[in-house]
Amino acid sequence: MTHVYGVAGVVAGLIGLGLAWGIKSPWSEYALMASGWAAAALYAVLVWKLAKAGDQNAKDYGRVCEQVTYLQSEIQRLKADHA
Repeated sequence: MTHVYGVAGVVAGLIGLGLAWGIKSPWSEYALMASGWAAAALYAVLVWKLAKAGDQNAKDYGRVCEQVTYLQSEIQRLKADHA
C-alpha cells in the first residue's frame, strides 16, 4: 500500500511542478515545493533507518534468547553434577 502512496505523491508533485512552471510562479513557490520534498525525503530516510535498526534488534534478541536457554541448561547440568 505504501507504494501506491509513493507513486501518488510523485505524480502529484510532478503535476504541481508542471503547473508552477506553466504559470511562471515566483521562486518562493519552487522553494516551498522543494522544502516539502526535502522533508519527505528526510522522513523516508528515517523510516528506512528505523526499519533496519528494528531488524537488527530482532536478530540480536533471537541470539540472546538462544544464549540464555543454553546457559540455563548448563546451570541445570552443573547443579545435577554437584548434587
